[in-house]
Amino acid sequence: MPIIPPQQASVYDTLNSIILAAKARLNDRITTLYPITGRILENNQSFSLQVCNSAWRKFQNRAADLGFMQLIGEAVLYQIPVVTSLDPAIQVYLNWFNYFDGQNLQQQPVLPPDLVVPLKCGERLTGSQASFSPMDPWVDGLPRRPKMAANVFWEWRSDGLYMPGSLNVMDMWIRYKRRLADFQDYGQDQWFNQTVPILDCQDALSYYICAEFEDAREDLKGSDFLAKAEQATNTLVNRDISMKQRTNVRRRPRSGRGEGSSYGGGLWI
Repeated sequence: MPIIPPQQASVYDTLNSIILAAKARLNDRITTLYPITGRILENNQSFSLQVCNSAWRKFQNRAADLGFMQLIGEAVLYQIPVVTSLDPAIQVYLNWFNYFDGQNLQQQPVLPPDLVVPLKCGERLTGSQASFSPMDPWVDGLPRRPKMAANVFWEWRSDGLYMPGSLNVMDMWIRYKRRLADFQDYGQDQWFNQTVPILDCQDALSYYICAEFEDAREDLKGSDFLAKAEQATNTLVNRDISMKQRTNVRRRPRSGRGEGSSYGGGLWI
């Protein structure tokens, strides 16, 4: 068996290889936005990084909307403090910067930095090492009821995860849609040499880069780069669908009956 050099062992494409695919699809003959080299998407051009990051975000948004599992994250937040007010009108919340306990802002815990929107939440007593009991998502305002031994409900609004507040210190499990970080220089590691942490995404991302460049050019109007990007993303996500089709999925009943929980509908985490 041949020895694979370390730099070739990665299963991920580099951003530079994806840029080269985009340049080939654009024919690399169109004059640039800036009359420097007469070439497009050169790594030393200031707008190239922005084009790639804009395309990267659009690709992720499309894939996440289709349920792409690579863009699903999970996290456990430990020792969420008790609510400091018994007033039913007071709520606690988490965001990316702090935790509000009903009276004070605390530096911890905070939401995962890659979280876009939560999908499911569960909770347990801190230190219990018990299974997480599911929390019920709520819309149109959390119920204003007396404080209880657990939060039970959650609501996502104003870029924060709001809860009634618990009389006990709790751990919280969150399953969420996530967004991978933008590309940037890290010391000597230049942005275009970095790996793209989604397997086999060259077709989709390169077409999104083409579509971003197209938006800035009058002479490329009418092309179908965006349609090709979306189709390539659909193909990529289909591998998740094929995997899921091999698994029997039983939907959890809305009533939670028979699931063995005293609140929230069952131990499923």
